[in-house]
Amino acid sequence: MGRSILSVIVGYLVMAIAIMALFAIWFRGKVTPPSDGFMLFSLGYGFVFAVVGGYVTAMIAKHSEMKHAMALAVFSVLMGIVSMVASAGQEPFWYQIANMVVMVSAVVLGGYLRVRQVRKARGPGGLGTTA
Repeated sequence: MGRSILSVIVGYLVMAIAIMALFAIWFRGKVTPPSDGFMLFSLGYGFVFAVVGGYVTAMIAKHSEMKHAMALAVFSVLMGIVSMVASAGQEPFWYQIANMVVMVSAVVLGGYLRVRQVRKARGPGGLGTTA
């Protein structure tokens, strides 16, 4: 149980720290709201790090990788809803919804990539290491 919780927390931190770093660097000293171009860029950037977050979650879990990735996806949606409420009116609604859709799909993809890697490592007979 502890490893499962840790895997989701670490996967979420991978995503959150990457996004916070992007915003901290991009908006250092700026007071202007983000442009549509930046928001589209941040969706792509977020997608990449959500894939990494899903992969890391599945890797740390070491079992039921997709279930753990799905748990991270659900947690990401919950945090997205909290963000929507906390920043109501500060970001366009389309961006907030798109962000949740992108995060969920990317996290699931990351979990799937880890599952595929583990299956390849085991080989056709199911033997081999998964480290």
